[in-house]
Amino acid sequence: MTRALLLIATVCFLSACTKTDVLDGSIFGKYELRATYGGFSYHYDKFSPGNGSIFQFKSDSTYNRYAGDAIAASGKYHIKITNTEGGVRYGTIAFNTSDYREAFRIKGDTITIGTTVTDGIASEYVKLK
Repeated sequence: MTRALLLIATVCFLSACTKTDVLDGSIFGKYELRATYGGFSYHYDKFSPGNGSIFQFKSDSTYNRYAGDAIAASGKYHIKITNTEGGVRYGTIAFNTSDYREAFRIKGDTITIGTTVTDGIASEYVKLK
């Protein structure tokens, strides 16, 4: 009887586990900068639609960052989702196989790269339709 209960508890426990570091295709596409905030002397700057500061994430794990009509940066990216809570996915993003990772958050059509922890700057991007 004890073994049966232990087996049932183990099966329930394992079936409740999910792999949180997998990101579905919802990230793919273009995102335009809408706000930056944080820093030592906290600031909040809003950006209007059409400002030209765009991240493009592709399904082959490559990205382009545009400043106006020109590519300002490009290369590979890797996103690791570490937690999901209330429809918001949290994790980290690394660009160009860097060991340095930025905080990353995705909620609906909005991604945030960076964090205000330790006077950092966070940038919020909205997906273009």
